[in-house]
Amino acid sequence: MKYKKRIITIAASLVIIAALTVGSTIAWLSDKSDTIVNTFNGQSITVIVEESPVDDSGKITTGSKTTGNDYTFVAGSVLDKDPTATVKKGSAKSYVYLYIDNNLASYTTLNIDETNWALVESGVYRYIGGSDGGVVDAKDADVELPAIFTTVTFNTDIEADDIAIINAMPDNTIEVTAFAVQSENITIAEADKLAVEAFTATP
Repeated sequence: MKYKKRIITIAASLVIIAALTVGSTIAWLSDKSDTIVNTFNGQSITVIVEESPVDDSGKITTGSKTTGNDYTFVAGSVLDKDPTATVKKGSAKSYVYLYIDNNLASYTTLNIDETNWALVESGVYRYIGGSDGGVVDAKDADVELPAIFTTVTFNTDIEADDIAIINAMPDNTIEVTAFAVQSENITIAEADKLAVEAFTATP
């Protein structure tokens, strides 16, 4: 009887050991994928406006581009001035605008390049040239646009009194400023409105 009980005890122990052994090798099937990592970098736009240097007679000369020239004039003077916008490499695709603030409008005429620049309103012009409806793509290189005008012509009927008035003006200048706005996800009408607001907003 004791022998039989001992056999049962040994058998029970073997079952427990077997159960523990099997249990330690059981594992759920599983896997883990690689992680997709998306980095988002917003684009920007850099636009500048420059012009060629001029000599004492107001004619374009050699040298680096500049942000301003000084002129002397008489009635009928035709002076070189070629304000040129450049969108810098790496900029997002954009519409480009130039604003002409001509404080001498009563005395001068500008030969606006109407082939490449369209008047929006109030001295604001949008670039319309190129093969993409005026959209400027400077992703891989600087893009220099055509000058908006190349000469300033003073009226032939300017008299000494007019010259005295011009010389006494606090701002006897013609200023040109550039503005660019993204062309994607925006209508031309919306871009035009932003440009006009940018140039005419009170500081």
